Amino acid sequence: MTEYQGTEANNLKSETIMELPEQIIRYEIFTRLPVKSLVRFKSVCKSWLSLLSDPKFAKEHYHISAMLNPNEYDCLLALKCQTKLVSLTRLEETRIVPLDRHNSRQQYELIGSIHGLVCLRQDKELWLWNPAIHQSKEFTLPRAHTHGWRKPSRDYFGFGFDHVSNDYKVVLLSTSYERMSSAYVYSYNSDAWSPLIVPDYFCPEYVFPFPCEREVSIVKDCPYWTLYCRNWSDEFVVLKHLKFEIGSNEFRLLPEFQWKSGKFTTLVNMMDRPSLMDYEQNSGNISVDVYSLDEENGVWSKMYSVGPIANYGLRRNLSQGFKYGGEIVFEAGGMFSYYDQETDRIIPIPGESCFSAASCYRYTPSLVYLEGMTVDTP
Repeated sequence: MTEYQGTEANNLKSETIMELPEQIIRYEIFTRLPVKSLVRFKSVCKSWLSLLSDPKFAKEHYHISAMLNPNEYDCLLALKCQTKLVSLTRLEETRIVPLDRHNSRQQYELIGSIHGLVCLRQDKELWLWNPAIHQSKEFTLPRAHTHGWRKPSRDYFGFGFDHVSNDYKVVLLSTSYERMSSAYVYSYNSDAWSPLIVPDYFCPEYVFPFPCEREVSIVKDCPYWTLYCRNWSDEFVVLKHLKFEIGSNEFRLLPEFQWKSGKFTTLVNMMDRPSLMDYEQNSGNISVDVYSLDEENGVWSKMYSVGPIANYGLRRNLSQGFKYGGEIVFEAGGMFSYYDQETDRIIPIPGESCFSAASCYRYTPSLVYLEGMTVDTP
């Protein structure tokens, strides 16, 4: 190598990424990198720490990276055995930070996931947690609920995001055997719970609504529930679907779906619309009809049908669908699979076997940080 060539090589080496204009680093490089790499880059220098901790950049990265690499960020989040949180892609299952801060035997409830933030509950404690950056905020159930004289039969939660006020919210719906219902909403911005009005149409003629844990979904940052209303005298069941309008803090009943007794339905998010997987089973096969709701016109329309496919003891375990492609995902024995319409095959997702798994929610890793979060995990 000549002296000139050696000098030129040294000059090229000295032109590192840190010497590039900030606009190039921010928009052309960092927005295209995975979250895991950016978290490591925070320790490189103070300027990068400041940039990568900027809430505006976190939002930019979240939206741009999802558009540039839709399949890479098309993940689901699930809670296995109520103690293990995993993310799912079509190729693999990945264990997220173990949930063992207090007691690994304590059971958790996965309430939902929005913008890379995960909402978890354990008894009276709740967390809003970003596992990618290991930051979380802990809060507790409303005092009026935990110290009330009437013990509810069961609590049901939903997680949402208010785009107008830029506020993450958790809604709590409680039902009791005394024909009473109550509801509260938690605002992250105010760090407080507020009581909600439970509407009169909320199954007044029945003893109590009985939603299934697997039938809570999040669509466009609003929570949805399926309600089974049972009459004690004749065992008659009515199926209703409820939405919580996250901006106005109001419950809204969705248009009626023509449900037949003896069939099963699972409310999911398919193609960013509230959708129902309506299915029935026999000894060997399962057939699924997927319906989508046009909320503006109040009409349920069939999207497509699947099956008959082999029934591996699915029962009520249809879980969700990937955002890009809409494949049906289901769980059996703690293992997840998805149905590929193009090949007409059930494809297992490699992972750790477990006794059971809870509902799936859409999940995209992010750098989103909220004021008040600390370096802590549930």
